[in-house]
Amino acid sequence: MEDKPKVVQKSVKIVGLPKDFRVRKRCPEVTDIAGFRYEYWYAFISYLETSGSGIETGNDPAKVENLFQFPSGRTDIHLSAYLEWDNRQVSVILWMPLDRYSKDWGRDLQAAYGGEIRKQYGDEFAWGRTIYDPHGHGAFALSVSLFIDITDRDTWNTQFQWYIDQVLVFRQVFGTWIRETDLGKYRVPQ
Repeated sequence: MEDKPKVVQKSVKIVGLPKDFRVRKRCPEVTDIAGFRYEYWYAFISYLETSGSGIETGNDPAKVENLFQFPSGRTDIHLSAYLEWDNRQVSVILWMPLDRYSKDWGRDLQAAYGGEIRKQYGDEFAWGRTIYDPHGHGAFALSVSLFIDITDRDTWNTQFQWYIDQVLVFRQVFGTWIRETDLGKYRVPQ
């Protein structure tokens, strides 16, 4: 009898799929993903400019994919609006890249601000989740999400105002930590 070769399970990267395959799978009614993103973020920038919120942005809607950056005052701490196709939701996230920082910063933030955040959001706040930037790099994030149909243009103003409200809360609650924390203690050895 012949011995059968041992089968080894491996992760396989599927090649040949369009870049927006996952988006098309979750939102089949959106046929032009790049065009939709551009229209969505352009509408958001227009809304921001007329909202009176004072939130500035240097985003070019032609270059924004799923993460829309707001100035945080630090280069390694990011505050972003996040368009989540998988769950058809929008989120505001505070995140740092995993290739440079450990997840400990999230634990420390929860210890320092957990009570205040619970008062504001209850159980809607996610203290730790992994997200991926457009280049596939992992990041550890704190977030709050709004479950709403992102493809329904009639709800965009509601979504945009929600983003603004959350960004203002994040800046109020986490602003001191963002400005004053020494990030060196969270740095991952290279």
